[in-house]
Amino acid sequence: MTKIHTYIIFGLVTIWISNLCFAQKEEVIVEYNSPEQLTYGSTIDFLFFTENLKNNKRRSALKFMERHFTIECTNGYFYFEPHQSELRGHLVLAPYPEHYYDTKVQLSMHVAYNQGKNYVYDKTFNFEFELNGKQEIYLNYSGNIGEKGRMGSNEKLVGLVFNYGGNEGRNGNDGADGGDVIVKIAPFNTPQGDSIVIVEVFDKKDSILSIYKLPELYTAIILDVSGGKGGDGGAGQRGSNTLVQNKDGGNGGNGGNGGNGGTAKIYIHPSLDFLQSNLQINFAGGERGKGGDGGTAGRSGMRAKHEFEGNPGFSGKDGKDGALGQKPEISISPINLDWN
Repeated sequence: MTKIHTYIIFGLVTIWISNLCFAQKEEVIVEYNSPEQLTYGSTIDFLFFTENLKNNKRRSALKFMERHFTIECTNGYFYFEPHQSELRGHLVLAPYPEHYYDTKVQLSMHVAYNQGKNYVYDKTFNFEFELNGKQEIYLNYSGNIGEKGRMGSNEKLVGLVFNYGGNEGRNGNDGADGGDVIVKIAPFNTPQGDSIVIVEVFDKKDSILSIYKLPELYTAIILDVSGGKGGDGGAGQRGSNTLVQNKDGGNGGNGGNGGNGGTAKIYIHPSLDFLQSNLQINFAGGERGKGGDGGTAGRSGMRAKHEFEGNPGFSGKDGKDGALGQKPEISISPINLDWN
């Protein structure tokens, strides 16, 4: 009798495991490509896959999977790449550290979605990266890129009018101006007795924005206060294919103006004067946004019962390019700081 019960229990466990495997159809896999040197502003690229548990075939995860992820990040910034059919992401390491010892970046990804009846796939991925760079540091206070204008809409109405297009593309947004910053570079003795070099970044009101620790081997400090690129204009919609008068393609939207470059006042301690030759500053005005393409002319309207054939429309005009952003002045001066 005991053996029979054992066989029954074993059989139930086997069926339960089999049903679980059947319910879970795929495994989510996260991979990343990391540069050897990790420093402030370094970017790590993430790729996402799904693997079929039945045939072990792997394929790139599609962009819609993004909505199933919850991201938490410490001392870093993670974003999914837009305008892609496949799901890709990027992690920017310690872009704006609040303390010179903020050198560890922690990233947590949680994914949950239905894979089968009564089964929710639920998994958490944890990553940790530590800055180890002996190369340049990147201080990025550039302006954001302007958003691209939307394409002209293609509304549908009832009755004799159908596919009523020809609407104009929207204008691209202007690029944001680069940040106006004050940068101070000076030696500093830590409470542990270590001698390091600190780079502090302030806004124009002298409020602290970020504190960086310079690598032991100085190669370059890259400061970017360039203006953001203007957004491209949206394309005009194709002309309508009906007998109504508005059969022309829509005009393309105008490109956004480039943002102005930011101002930068840089102060370097006399003992670190050699760093001036290692300082690279990008303060260019943002590129102009490209005008949207005009919509193509509508074809002649389709002949149907109680309809006459329409004439083809004209192509819309291309939008105008935006203006270049302005380039400001940059100053570099010595400063005698004592931060200890």
